[in-house]
Amino acid sequence: MTFSPHVWYPIYETTTRVRRLNPIQDQRLAALIMWVPAGLIFLALGLALLAGWLSEAQRRVALAASELPQKREK
Repeated sequence: MTFSPHVWYPIYETTTRVRRLNPIQDQRLAALIMWVPAGLIFLALGLALLAGWLSEAQRRVALAASELPQKREK
């Protein structure tokens, strides 16, 4: 929808003139308004999953390090 060279809904060819946008500009603006918030939600979810994955990896490394035999000092 954002990169479409033609108007998807012909009725918008007459309704967008009031706002000084041509139909393609209006369609692209609407697509951006829909995609940006949705993209931010996916970005936040991805960052949360990445943070959880990294903290789990850090926990496993710390657990493995604590299970190593301690060197005896002579």
